[in-house]
Amino acid sequence: MGSGRDSAHGGAAPLLGAANAVELNAQADAKFFGGAQDDTHLAQLVTTALKGEPGEINVPTQKGTTGSKTTTTGKTVNYTYYWQYVCAFTKWVPTNQFLHAKRVYLTDGSMTLERFGFIGMNRECFWGMTGVKWVTPLKVE
Repeated sequence: MGSGRDSAHGGAAPLLGAANAVELNAQADAKFFGGAQDDTHLAQLVTTALKGEPGEINVPTQKGTTGSKTTTTGKTVNYTYYWQYVCAFTKWVPTNQFLHAKRVYLTDGSMTLERFGFIGMNRECFWGMTGVKWVTPLKVE
């Protein structure tokens, strides 16, 4: 039986066991996953895949209706951009400031009370990008 100090703190054996486990994990990672060399190789693959002039994203030019969806292709080969037409209030004023300024709430749809404690104003509609599909996969060796 060990001293009172060893039994109270678990002794040195568990600490050495944990250190050995960490070292074995590091060795296994280096052996099976290539360690830092693998990270460099992956970075080279990504750089090769993205090589060339940066592409231009074509935003849809036609007006939409709220919720309508469309796709565009830019000048970058093998990319498809997904868009949805949305409307949102772009300016939010705290209700107390709105009332203190003696402003009048308009019910014509140009203002909203949808956020508690705020008056939404400046309703704008626009195409928002919802996704990108990349057809050309990365080369994996």
